[in-house]
Amino acid sequence: MTDHIVMMFVFSVLVSLVFTFIAKRGAKERTKYFFYLLGSFVLLSIAAGWLMYPFPF
Repeated sequence: MTDHIVMMFVFSVLVSLVFTFIAKRGAKERTKYFFYLLGSFVLLSIAAGWLMYPFPF
């Protein structure tokens, strides 16, 4: 499990799950909010990685 994409996805799932249970009450609200957060974390992480790619760090 050393692939960065897999680890990023696992981290995104866990953080989204925790944030969802903290923020929302109903099951339907939690489900929608969970997928919204998960998609946001994954897409923004990929976008940030793509933007940082040309820099030699």
